[in-house]
Amino acid sequence: MIYSVLELDDDVLGVICSWVRHLAPLQSRGILRRRRRKVEYATTLRSLACTNKRFRALCTPFLFQRVRFVFQAGWDDRSFDEIHDALQQGWNSSIAYYARSLRVTMWFSHDQLSAATNYRQQLFELFSDAIIALPHLKRLEICELREMCLKDELSKHIPGYQFLCVRELVVQQDQWQIIAACPNTRSLKITVTYQGDDLLKMFEAAGSLQHLKSFSYDLGSDAADTLTDINSIQKYIPRLEQLLVYEVGDYYAGILPGLGGFKHLQTLVLPFLDEMNVGYRTPRNRNTFAGRHGNEARLRLTAHEKALRERLAQETFKACRCLQAMWIGHRLKVSRAAGGEGLHYDFEADWNSEYYKVKRPTRKRTNAYQ
Repeated sequence: MIYSVLELDDDVLGVICSWVRHLAPLQSRGILRRRRRKVEYATTLRSLACTNKRFRALCTPFLFQRVRFVFQAGWDDRSFDEIHDALQQGWNSSIAYYARSLRVTMWFSHDQLSAATNYRQQLFELFSDAIIALPHLKRLEICELREMCLKDELSKHIPGYQFLCVRELVVQQDQWQIIAACPNTRSLKITVTYQGDDLLKMFEAAGSLQHLKSFSYDLGSDAADTLTDINSIQKYIPRLEQLLVYEVGDYYAGILPGLGGFKHLQTLVLPFLDEMNVGYRTPRNRNTFAGRHGNEARLRLTAHEKALRERLAQETFKACRCLQAMWIGHRLKVSRAAGGEGLHYDFEADWNSEYYKVKRPTRKRTNAYQ
């Protein structure tokens, strides 16, 4: 008979620790609480790690699995040089061994932007030192540099680097040089996009990735530019299997005409229905469904949404014959029914859980518009 949890084997305790990191997010609900859920997750896991040395050793891989480096010039009491030196010491510790994800976020004041040459060089050294020092790094994200363009430094130094461990890459459009330095990337996300000279170079760099299967991109509001970008994606990444778009100006004029060129696309992830200019808008007035005719208005809106949703799904699957599943707003999954006849709508799906393969207990949810 076991009288204490410490009498369990390390394998069992390791499973307990892995589940603890998922317990805190389940305690909070709502999109507005995501930041608090991350804090609760870290606090819960740290509390368990402080129990004793044995739990500390078991929790360490989860505590340092995701490393985030944030620097805000003018707001941070420490200088950039001090933080850079502290990070170099950290890369030589146990953090470097367990780190799987690295996110770098930088904010500089306008005064420092005028003397940005030294900072650009230091930033490149920071990126290269961090990636090289993390032997098991799988995900690299560089974002929010606020006009700190690194393409000059990247073009000078990046050809000499090969970051073979990176599998998931998140960069801005003007950082396209780092894409070729990560040849084993399977998932690529471009966060900041604009119509410029770097756009074609970014697509060409993405096309050089032999193992790329998933591509995420923020499309613009202009339908002509959107269609041009879709055609460029299928031209340079012909074997793409998964496409995620987060901003769509006009779906029927910008995206749908270009889907027929994909021969291997299996999954398409779209934003919410009211963000694609298909004729649907979520009511902003809280009194829309109030009063004597509130229920009637709700039924009309529900029928309108259902009709738009079915038309969107049918025309999308008709345009892209190889498509197996599409997501609308990360909460609705539409897939081909068994036998290839008809479509199946899953309102209980969660794109984040399926994408990251997170197996968590689920609760039964009801959908008012189903």
